[in-house]
Amino acid sequence: MALLGVIALTPIVASATSPPVFTLGGTAFRTVDPTNAANFVISMDTAAPGSFGFATRSMNVPISSLTSFLSVDYYLAARDCGGGSPRISLSVDVTGDGIRDGAAFGYVGTSPSFTGCAVNAW
Repeated sequence: MALLGVIALTPIVASATSPPVFTLGGTAFRTVDPTNAANFVISMDTAAPGSFGFATRSMNVPISSLTSFLSVDYYLAARDCGGGSPRISLSVDVTGDGIRDGAAFGYVGTSPSFTGCAVNAW
């Protein structure tokens, strides 16, 4: 099982009473961070060929407000991060008209193949 923990905390979503709301798809499911139960974690089981998982959320905030508030922790069980997964992708409204027309990506691993991630460790 390959697990991806996504922790998204911004001033708009950080709250002691209500966690952020994500739409989950594929094999994604909500779980608990074994090192910090207060973190918001989404895991994905991608062991089966062709499987995938995703979490999406509309934030409607300037990208600059995400600085130091968006991170990813991952645990790859007997898998590697080759091929650019796990990763974060942010849809961006470049022109300011409310329509997504750009993207920013954050990959785990060493460029350009994004491999060499620790296996069986957070």
